[in-house]
Amino acid sequence: MRWLPLEANPDVLNKYLEKLGVKGPWKFHDILGLDEQNLNTITGQVAAVLLVFPKSEAELEKKLGQETADETVTVIKQTVDQACGSVAILHALINCNELIPVEPGSVLDTFVSKIKKMTPAERGHAMEHEKDLFNLHETMAKEGQSKTPARESETNQLYVCFIHHKGHLYELDGRRALPVTHGNTTDGTLLQDTAKVIKKFVERDSNKVNFSMLVLSS
Repeated sequence: MRWLPLEANPDVLNKYLEKLGVKGPWKFHDILGLDEQNLNTITGQVAAVLLVFPKSEAELEKKLGQETADETVTVIKQTVDQACGSVAILHALINCNELIPVEPGSVLDTFVSKIKKMTPAERGHAMEHEKDLFNLHETMAKEGQSKTPARESETNQLYVCFIHHKGHLYELDGRRALPVTHGNTTDGTLLQDTAKVIKKFVERDSNKVNFSMLVLSS
């Protein structure tokens, strides 16, 4: 099964948040650079950071960070092609549920209640068969500035999510069943610490230019 790819467009993703059932001031914001000046444009509390980056041989051969078993982190093992955008958003919202309120009975609330006690692989299969979530993803994938690609076309872009959890900076990648730790962080330094890690992603694929960084903040 293959879903339509999701455009890394804050307007689209923010509409997605609203349709999922997110309440309050939480929005995605573009970050145009990794320097302090650009990072300082984010003034609210940071809950998570999404990185969109190109598939490459270097990315497959040189993994960054260390996989670690932490059952207090909710991981969804992706089972659907091209669903990485939705997986990354779900990783952000589910693991930041103490910060980000969700409407009772909403698409997100319903899905979370189903997957609480599941394994990462079981969560991935549950996501694959969650009709309301699929329909919402497809609707959002058809919005944005870019022409919607054919379903059979394979996109070259990947989404991962970075969060702060119990003092650790975790990367959540739908291709992996375990969270990846990149050292320590805090609520107040999550953005800056994530930017340092993203610089390593960029350096690893220095011949690539299509990296995007989106911050989920209040």
